[in-house]
Amino acid sequence: MAAGTEINLYGVGDVDLTALMNTVDLQRVTFQGLSLTNYDNTSLPAIAAGSLVEVAGALFKFASEEAITGWGGIGDDTPAYIKLVPAGTDPDTVTAEFTDTAPTWSDAKQGWYGTAAAANHRYVATLHRTDAATYSNKNLYEGRYGEKVIDEKIIFSLTGSLKSMAGAEDWIVPRGIYTYVVKSSSTTSLDVYVSGAWQRSDTSVRGGMVMSDGVNVRFHQATATTGSIYYLKLD
Repeated sequence: MAAGTEINLYGVGDVDLTALMNTVDLQRVTFQGLSLTNYDNTSLPAIAAGSLVEVAGALFKFASEEAITGWGGIGDDTPAYIKLVPAGTDPDTVTAEFTDTAPTWSDAKQGWYGTAAAANHRYVATLHRTDAATYSNKNLYEGRYGEKVIDEKIIFSLTGSLKSMAGAEDWIVPRGIYTYVVKSSSTTSLDVYVSGAWQRSDTSVRGGMVMSDGVNVRFHQATATTGSIYYLKLD
């Protein structure tokens, strides 16, 4: 049966530099001493000066504030992510980008990364594009099973908005927690995607609370009637 093996096979007075360097290199895997500017509001974030992060085995430092590009390529009411993209032959530089492509967990790298050509792109944060000027729900990734609200604080506020339903249509609820009121003469259901199909509520919904992952929860308006969904979102 395979077992974990000791890496730091050196002691005081040893000249085993290979073991020492290997230990130092492996200890920085998953390291993320990274901060975002404008974290506690809905303004454009950037990678804060002084941030340190490991990406695919290499350690990078942002000596100055780093702009994040690519916001224009993401649609409104869409989950978004911030990823770090290494470049150069070593690589020796890294830049930051917004993307709407979700990451996957890499056991080999012990972090959230892209796939295929983006396999070495490390994802460091999630957020939500409400519109071109609104960067909502910023969270930093921490480990495999969750996200971290910076400084261990929950920043609590509610943002009100309106979704107009022009006719018979579906609206995928963006990622988040909402309280809502439906105003429509049509039957409006709250559906969840389970077991390979959309499962629909038996009766029309008129108000309540809903929690969505941005993919598997939707409102469905049955007929070509103008309707409105008013909601408050927990930011």
